[in-house]
Amino acid sequence: MIEADHHGVGQRATDTTDDAQASQPAGYQQDYVELHARSAFSFLRAGSGVEALVARAAQLGMSALALTDHMTLAGVVRFQAACASARIRPILGAELAVADPVFGAGARPAQLVVLARDAAGYARLCQLLSEANLRDPAAPIIPWAALAAQPEGLFLLTGGHEGTLVRLLQACRRQEAEEVAQRYARAFGTEQVWVELQHHRLPESTGLLQQLVGLAEAVGLPCVATNGVAHATPEDYVLYDLLTCTRLRQTVDQPHRARPRNDEAFLKSGAEMAALFAGLPWGPAALAASQEIAAQCQVALLQGVCTAPRVPLPAGQTPTTHLRRLLRQRLGGAGGHESAAAAAGARAGRHPPAGAGGVFSLCPRHRPAGAAERHPRKRSGQCRQ
Repeated sequence: MIEADHHGVGQRATDTTDDAQASQPAGYQQDYVELHARSAFSFLRAGSGVEALVARAAQLGMSALALTDHMTLAGVVRFQAACASARIRPILGAELAVADPVFGAGARPAQLVVLARDAAGYARLCQLLSEANLRDPAAPIIPWAALAAQPEGLFLLTGGHEGTLVRLLQACRRQEAEEVAQRYARAFGTEQVWVELQHHRLPESTGLLQQLVGLAEAVGLPCVATNGVAHATPEDYVLYDLLTCTRLRQTVDQPHRARPRNDEAFLKSGAEMAALFAGLPWGPAALAASQEIAAQCQVALLQGVCTAPRVPLPAGQTPTTHLRRLLRQRLGGAGGHESAAAAAGARAGRHPPAGAGGVFSLCPRHRPAGAAERHPRKRSGQCRQ
């Protein structure tokens, strides 16, 4: 492990948990799914691309992986394509900058993780991000009230060191942290909120985890372990730190609270995570909870089929027969190309591509004379690979 000195420059620290890794049963090691991972699409907030994260997950034998970039879903299509190639199930979400009223107006936003459980949740997440970016493209922030207004289809994870609960606990504001957790539970329901536990081998890590678990028990919320991934491998830490300095407009020789303090925010295997949580009585349950959440997240953008549009057709016509009729009308009346029209119509009837009749029938130049709508809103199907 690399641990930063007082200048924020990485140094090698002693690893105290390697022996515990070998003692974990194989099944226990495989119960973990990473649910909080940023990629290069989190501009200057991560040190690895989407493909590198997926390749690392495949190397570790992971069955699923979540992408939770900071205030964006820009990487999800590439992420799903990479996961499909690697036979890994993708989980879609985002790390949101949320204005929590507990910190007052103008305060630094908290970071909460939201995962899309289904298509409705993904659509809601898209809406939240779009509205935030339209309000303030330079520094988009989501008000807590907007997030809580429609929580259906979403899972809420309380975030890492920039989450509201961690920030309040570190400021010795335990009662307020408990009230915030209760507010989360009221808005989302106790089955959709998870207190996030991260162990980056920092001096305060174990004590903070104990406080978070105690708080979760007090308000009746479950816990889930994540590693708050910002880079695929430990070697990518140097690039991640450099990008962080660029974002903060600091040189690498200048200390800053927002710089990573060690190289532990990499994508870890189930065995490595089991080693981190081995001595904690609630560790196995927190690791297994990641698999429980992952199993409920079912959003697929790339389907492998072409969904044809619905076309208003004359009575007794199918998309294929209607297309053939249009071909004969247009080609047959242009310069006496009756033979070409007949051949094209025959080909359309014998070998119609799936859904092609509906797609081509919507093209304005092929619409029959006197059609009421010259420019329909929906001109083509949504083709997905």
